[in-house]
Amino acid sequence: MSKKLILSALTLTTLLTAQQDTLHYGDVQAVVENPYSEGTNPTFPDQKGYIAGTNVYDDIGKYQRFELYNSNYVIGAVIYFGLKEIDTSGVPDTITVVLKDIENIASDSTDGVYTYGPAETNLATATLTLDEVDTSGVGNYVLFDTPVQMSGDAFYSNSFFIGIEWNLTAHLDTFALFSDSTGAELGDGENRAWERFNDGNFNDFGCVLSPNYCWGYDIDLWIGAVHAVEVASTDHDILLPETVKIFPAYPNPFNPSTTIRYEIIKDNHITVTIYDLNGTKIKSLINNYQPLGKHQVHWDGTSDDGNRLSSGAYFFRIQGDDYNQSRKILLLK
Repeated sequence: MSKKLILSALTLTTLLTAQQDTLHYGDVQAVVENPYSEGTNPTFPDQKGYIAGTNVYDDIGKYQRFELYNSNYVIGAVIYFGLKEIDTSGVPDTITVVLKDIENIASDSTDGVYTYGPAETNLATATLTLDEVDTSGVGNYVLFDTPVQMSGDAFYSNSFFIGIEWNLTAHLDTFALFSDSTGAELGDGENRAWERFNDGNFNDFGCVLSPNYCWGYDIDLWIGAVHAVEVASTDHDILLPETVKIFPAYPNPFNPSTTIRYEIIKDNHITVTIYDLNGTKIKSLINNYQPLGKHQVHWDGTSDDGNRLSSGAYFFRIQGDDYNQSRKILLLK
């Protein structure tokens, strides 16, 4: 079953975009209750449970993974809620929409399987309150505080997560995203739907991480990733590729080396640096004044001290006098 790239025609007052699209995997809108009834958790005895929303076991986040085959900016999201219920306090919960990178998370099984889950830190965020939530199926459009440029191309995708997060509160607001219907295998076996518990741990819906504690549903959540070729904003200090244009690293994933290519439109002091997922500097590739034009640098997967690095995701950061952008690359062995 093919997935569609849906053209969006959103009207933005503070953001100017070109060739704006929404990537969305949902097939059939459904509000799916979980098998745990009210009263399961004595701390929250009246909490209702939903697969893609609040639950009786203190979950605090639901996430959808995306695979973007271009280097567009992710500027926002469309969140499709199917249910909301503000409790008798009349105080609506605040929901944070988050954009996260991926991390390799090891399976609990002994076969060495790895599955891609949400990263701990957020790349960008947006907020909405429960009283603002639409449940008609039209969806809520939110604009991230920071546009994030991806590094995919026609051959390799850039994977990331968009999700909703909330804090557990004394009052018991209830809400749920639309998800695909269960039992229809509408998620293409890609294990894109994830969640997070109050202890901070993430879990996948497809039972790779925790075979004995999971939903076992092959579904997608109804979340759309809004992306654009370029952005310009009057509200945010967004650095555009007018000073430096970054091309997708090739190959990516790579082994044993990859080439980082970029173009600068004026003479500039340029640094190209490799970082790991924790933000630790791994290797300096370029640190000098360069003339305008196209440039490239090779990275052989080693650190500054010459050691070969282990498989995993890394970032290269290109900085100029008025430019600072990072892209993800994947080292495989």
